[in-house]
Parts: sequence; C-alpha cells; structure tokens
Amino acid sequence: MQSGSLADWVTGIGELLAVSVALFLPYFNRRKTIITWNTRAKKMILRSVKKIIKVNGTDDIQTNEDFENLSLFVEVYSIIATSASTINIITYGDEILDIIGDSSKLSDLQIKEIQKKITDLKTGKQN
Repeated sequence: MQSGSLADWVTGIGELLAVSVALFLPYFNRRKTIITWNTRAKKMILRSVKKIIKVNGTDDIQTNEDFENLSLFVEVYSIIATSASTINIITYGDEILDIIGDSSKLSDLQIKEIQKKITDLKTGKQN
C-alpha cells in the first residue's frame, strides 16, 4: 500500500479546507449578522428611552416621536427577530414600554424601573 505523493497530500488537504470553509462560512456570517442586529437594536432602544426620559414633564410621552418610534421598532423587530439573543433585547424594549404604559408623564418609580432595565440591557443581564 502506497501513501501517495506529496502533491496528492497537498491536494487532499486543500480540498478538505475548501469543504470546511464552505460548510462553516454561512454559520460565521449569520453569527456576525445577529451581532450587528443586536447592537443596532440595543442602540435604538437606549437612544429612544434616553430621549423619552429627557422630555419627561415637558411633553406628553404618548405623542412623543421617540415613544412612537420605540413602540414601532419593538413591534416590527419582535416579528422579524429569529435569534434568542435578539428576542431577549427586544423584550427589554417591550418591558420598558409596559412600564411607561399609557402615562403622559413618568413618575420617579417608573424612571427608576426604566433605568434598571437600561442597566440590565447594557450588561446583558437576563430577564
């Protein structure tokens, strides 16, 4: 039994590497896409909530553009989210919207609860 020439071995190893890349590249690309989506979702939620808290008392929250954008964003993202990590992030946005409820002005307790959710979202703490 012969072990083959060096050229055969190099060809075999090259083919093995090509198949490995073809099999695992979609996985890594999908993972990168999910990380990008999660980063964008966090930024959108954090930016909107920060603006909502900032205008608290000077504007009716229910008619505030940032509140409406956050509501729409959470609604749409919850439909298209496919990974558990993205769904978890969107859940934070939904919980913040629940805390706000139909208030036109946030109470100190609501603001504290929202700030806790923000801290949990930033640290990645599970609900």
